[in-house]
Amino acid sequence: MSLPVACVDVQRATRRDPVNSQVLRYTQTGWPETVPESLKPFSSRKNELTTEKDCLLWGTRVVIPSKLREAVLKELHQGHPGMTRSHLWWPGLDKDLEKVARTCVSCQAVKQAPAVAPLHPWVWPMRPWQRIHIDFAGPFLGKMYFLVIDAHSKWGEVFQMNHTTTTKTIDILRQLFSSYGLPEQVVSDNGPQFASAEFQQFMQGNGIRHIRCAPYHPASNGLVERFVRTFKESMSAGKNDGLSLTHRLANFLLTYRSTPHATTQRSPCSLFIGRDIRTRLDLIRPNLQDQVLSKQGAQKDQHDHHARSRSMEVAQPVMAKNMLPGDNWIPGVILKQLGPVSFLVDVGEGRTWKRHLDHIKVRDLPDPVSDLVPEEVPVGGAVLEPDVVESNLNTPIPVTFDQPDEENQSLLSNPSTPPATPSTTSHRSAQSSVTSSHPNTTIRRSTRTRKPPDYLTY
Repeated sequence: MSLPVACVDVQRATRRDPVNSQVLRYTQTGWPETVPESLKPFSSRKNELTTEKDCLLWGTRVVIPSKLREAVLKELHQGHPGMTRSHLWWPGLDKDLEKVARTCVSCQAVKQAPAVAPLHPWVWPMRPWQRIHIDFAGPFLGKMYFLVIDAHSKWGEVFQMNHTTTTKTIDILRQLFSSYGLPEQVVSDNGPQFASAEFQQFMQGNGIRHIRCAPYHPASNGLVERFVRTFKESMSAGKNDGLSLTHRLANFLLTYRSTPHATTQRSPCSLFIGRDIRTRLDLIRPNLQDQVLSKQGAQKDQHDHHARSRSMEVAQPVMAKNMLPGDNWIPGVILKQLGPVSFLVDVGEGRTWKRHLDHIKVRDLPDPVSDLVPEEVPVGGAVLEPDVVESNLNTPIPVTFDQPDEENQSLLSNPSTPPATPSTTSHRSAQSSVTSSHPNTTIRRSTRTRKPPDYLTY
């Protein structure tokens, strides 16, 4: 059917249309009580239908036969200014008009963008450095920057780059992987550096899954895009501080990593390296360590007021406190120093005790006196007791004579005089003066250098 459609075309098509011709006749002669299903849309409007020159009219609107409807729809939609229904009508006109508008390519091209899709957030990784997001920023402040952020901890890395080639990008990632290990996933956009075969080979060679977001949809890589925005805002705000670009970048990273993140409510450093990093703001807080050391110093001063410093050496003979039933102190020897005031003591019989310095005291060994015992006492019948050999020099040496003292004196003065009859009732203990009373007695002295007891050196 050629356009435009004229009244003559409507008359001819109405007479030939099986539905419209019957409606035209009923409208002119009268409607029956029952009509077929195809005529019900017209019978419900029978009081509003009229005819003019063999054309059906509903009010002032011409009823278009089915043969002309497609041509009329094209005429209505020509120029796409919107459709009007004030000149014509047929059953199902509204649906046909909507169908034409939906299928028109030109109309779809200028149609308003659809509503945004529901948000589909990335799954939060359970471990640091499990998934990282990467992107470039710049040119910014005369430089290009490569940004990396960890999806678990929000730990960020920023690198200045003079050349944003695939090789330089791989070099930076290899440096990061040597410090933090290989991630499981790397998320990026579709930049030429990330879409290159060299980059894909680097990812596959290290067992890393490379996820590329939808092109021209920054929200898909929103984590690093938000990091880029924060980075640019911070660097721009500090351009009047008089600091170098490198200095400002270091300050930004220190602040960003030590500040609690809005999502995790934890600082990136606490989640990434397991501790908070020290900043200048920490100087404001009271130092707990200094407070503890001060209290410990005061406690030590009070305790050491009546204390005395002592030292023990390995192999030094000591007396160790016995915590078991028996003697309170057991002789032993220092085997090893276990701590500032703790020692391991050998107490004999295969036993070793761990004792505090408060439970150890110095043990003095007796001086050897075997060299001090006279070889021979030229006195007839004078015999030294056996225990004299093992006694100390300061211990009196008991000497037994067979004659009274007067006779012994005479014997000493005149050795040629025959000894008298032994007596069984006279005994006396000789002191160190025995040596002077017996000038012929030869006594050997020890040449050992004596060392004063250790407790006298404190």
